Amino acid sequence: MLYNKLIEAQFFLTLARVFNDEGHAKSLLWAAKIPREIMPPFNTIPINYWRDVGDRLALGAIEDGLQKLVQAAAEEYKGNSVFKQCAALLNVSQRMGVRRELRILFVSANPIDTANLRLSAEYRTISQLAEKCQGVRITPVLAVRTIDLLAAIRQHTPHALHFAGHGDKGGVIVLEDSSGLSESVSAKALARMLRAVNKDNSEPVECVVMTACWSAEAKSELVSAVDVSVGSAVELFDETALAFSRGFYTGVLSAANTQAAFEMGQSQVEVENLEGADQLKISTREGFDVRKQVLCPYSGN
Repeated sequence: MLYNKLIEAQFFLTLARVFNDEGHAKSLLWAAKIPREIMPPFNTIPINYWRDVGDRLALGAIEDGLQKLVQAAAEEYKGNSVFKQCAALLNVSQRMGVRRELRILFVSANPIDTANLRLSAEYRTISQLAEKCQGVRITPVLAVRTIDLLAAIRQHTPHALHFAGHGDKGGVIVLEDSSGLSESVSAKALARMLRAVNKDNSEPVECVVMTACWSAEAKSELVSAVDVSVGSAVELFDETALAFSRGFYTGVLSAANTQAAFEMGQSQVEVENLEGADQLKISTREGFDVRKQVLCPYSGN
């Protein structure tokens, strides 16, 4: 949580040292546009006062209260290293503010006319990691049909979309039709859907991960719609997909940037003595620095 990160960074202790009387405290709250009437009366022990303020803002006294307080302090004292560090916490995802939660949509399909895959094991692997983190919500949409995909993305507004299932040459993914049989979705069609969704969403899909055969071949289409795309350049085996997901989401959910998390996924594949680590590929939108994308800007543990 942001609140815990601010405590670790000694933000409230620094507030108490810099804004150590009632006049300065009122001035900062005014600059942060935080109504004084909803805050506690000033305490003669400044650290107790600022901790109390932090507690109330963390509990939602006003929307984005902690973010506003950090930004105001950093603006008032531009040279203060602690305030600079805390302001950086608000921007690690390359978007304004720190999101309240990371939403992951896990979409899978294993049509009845295809080879059986261990998709439930892959979902379990990711969800067990997510359970250890506050502010992370993973939603499964299983046996997804082509008619379900758009509605699922619109309903759950994920920051990260994970597809697990079968793929084919050209970056095609295989969903189900209404009878449970295979129905292909081209990379171009998926990218067009994501562009349409992102145009009408204040929190767009930022990253697409596809543990499916030849899914990396969708990269040129997908990065026209999202910042980052991850997939396999060759046939992908179950155990490799499981190992990569385990490593990748361990990184993501411990606040690693997406490039570092991707490399953790590759390393997990090799640690488990599996093949295919180097055939897993990460691609980005032109000009986008994946090392600055942090999908989960706090570990929450």
